[in-house]
Amino acid sequence: MNAEPRQIYLSVVDESPEGSLARRYAALHAKRGERAVALLASIDTSLAAGDWVSIGQEMEDEERARIEHLLKRAAAEVQALTGEAPEQFIRPGTPRDALFALLEEEPRIAALVLAAGGGTAGPGPLVSSLSGKDLARLPVPLVIVPAVLESCSDEDLARFS
Repeated sequence: MNAEPRQIYLSVVDESPEGSLARRYAALHAKRGERAVALLASIDTSLAAGDWVSIGQEMEDEERARIEHLLKRAAAEVQALTGEAPEQFIRPGTPRDALFALLEEEPRIAALVLAAGGGTAGPGPLVSSLSGKDLARLPVPLVIVPAVLESCSDEDLARFS
């Protein structure tokens, strides 16, 4: 008997401080709902273009190593909460373009989980884009976790659904 593939909560990995909150929320809800977590990071591939291809390739390799390190740390956060290693995806392009490409190719994604930045900086460019002009393009529900929930315990954060 083949088991149905588990649906996944997707979180975008970058260097924003709110990323950890989004991963925590996704992990806690995935565990509670018997789903999995996947992490997406984008890599700027335009670095290897132009007249300086060899220098650009070196810069792209350094960027890939940086992204892989970010993904490794983010995966450890998720695994500590769920007991399972999350799936990891690296896609070329901007975070927005990488996200839409993955959403087209991965049917198991059940929801996209992002966290809004706090303070005067606003919610962040991806949250702003996806909660505005790009919202109608999303083929899955968008969960935006407000920054004020950062101080919640895992138990309290898991209750919000």
